[in-house]
Amino acid sequence: MIAFTDEQVRRFTGVTTRRLDEWMDRGVLHATVERPVGRRRVRLFSFADMVAVRVAHWLRIVQRPDGSWEDWRNGQLVLDDTVPLQRVTAELADAVSAERAGRRVPGTVERRRGVLGGAAVVAGTRVPVITLRALHRAGWTAARIVESYPAVTDADVEAAVSGGAA
Repeated sequence: MIAFTDEQVRRFTGVTTRRLDEWMDRGVLHATVERPVGRRRVRLFSFADMVAVRVAHWLRIVQRPDGSWEDWRNGQLVLDDTVPLQRVTAELADAVSAERAGRRVPGTVERRRGVLGGAAVVAGTRVPVITLRALHRAGWTAARIVESYPAVTDADVEAAVSGGAA
């Protein structure tokens, strides 16, 4: 599962910190992981959680001045608008992909706190450099490594094998 922080959810959905906290406190929305850490709380949202936040935000935007979304017709409550779930999901997926692509610099190696215990990895991935070096020493070609690890490019393999440890 890919998890998103509060900050990422706010950035991708357009919801303010105050509004997100209010919805969470009132039980309107939930995070997949929520636990207190000292005086603060850590929340991690799944992609489905983030879609729910965005839909709640959309409903708030289309809400009528009287606070309602629906009308009574023939004894039934009818919502005049259709929630654009496919569009919301596609927009969020595109935003997440764009952010990840912007962070990814092919052919570089990095160390990030919390990723594989700080071991050197191919930038923007969780693929350990030590694994790529071991495969190369075992006789694997760069093409075979890239085939086995789709997130890795030829430039990444070259950087890992040539000793480009962060």
